[in-house]
Amino acid sequence: MKQRFNKSIIYCIVFCSLCFAGVVKADILLLVHGFQSDMLTWQRANIIPVLQKHGWEKTDYIIAAPQGIAPIHTPEELTKNKIAILHLNSEIRLRDQANMVTAGLIYLSDLYPNEPVYIVGHSLGGLVARLSIVKNGVFQVKGLITIATPHLGTQLARVGLNKLNGNVIETFAKRFFGGSRYNTLERSRPVLHNILPELPGNLLYQLNRQPHPNIKYVSVVRSYKNGVLGDVVVP
Repeated sequence: MKQRFNKSIIYCIVFCSLCFAGVVKADILLLVHGFQSDMLTWQRANIIPVLQKHGWEKTDYIIAAPQGIAPIHTPEELTKNKIAILHLNSEIRLRDQANMVTAGLIYLSDLYPNEPVYIVGHSLGGLVARLSIVKNGVFQVKGLITIATPHLGTQLARVGLNKLNGNVIETFAKRFFGGSRYNTLERSRPVLHNILPELPGNLLYQLNRQPHPNIKYVSVVRSYKNGVLGDVVVP
């Protein structure tokens, strides 16, 4: 389920960012990484340098946890468009991750009053960001760009959960031979349940039937020439 960016996605992010960017006020781009990723993924994928070439300045790292946030702030010119990068634990429940996004939005609204915020969420990060604004409010958010996000859930979550099934002996063997990958799967059990394909009563079923804030939404999904989806996580 861990995914990488290709050049087309990078330039799509830049294009959407430029379309959203205001003329008079400086805007803020909040980047939210996906499952099994971290805040450095945007730099590794060369997205930050490309954004900087188009007038965006990296100003804030926001490290989020259930106990609160630990921001790292770099002073900037107030007239410039700014990039804030959020880091969160992508293995915990979606609701808890959404609360971390909300904490980041509160921090940005306090630091930059009245400046529009546009969220870019990759993979699971897009789903977490959407849950945040639906559940907790938009604050200064004016737009949400999601990239390869499983808005309707993914069968891969069911595959992962099936691998966790078994008796005591089987579980012991999986832990022993599976190593860190199996341990990661075990830690991710809560979030895997959250991203199962939507069924009446589960989280995604409820989220997708709630009224959404009146902001701009862009969903980016790759496809091959024959029309087959290129992002297997996205239904």
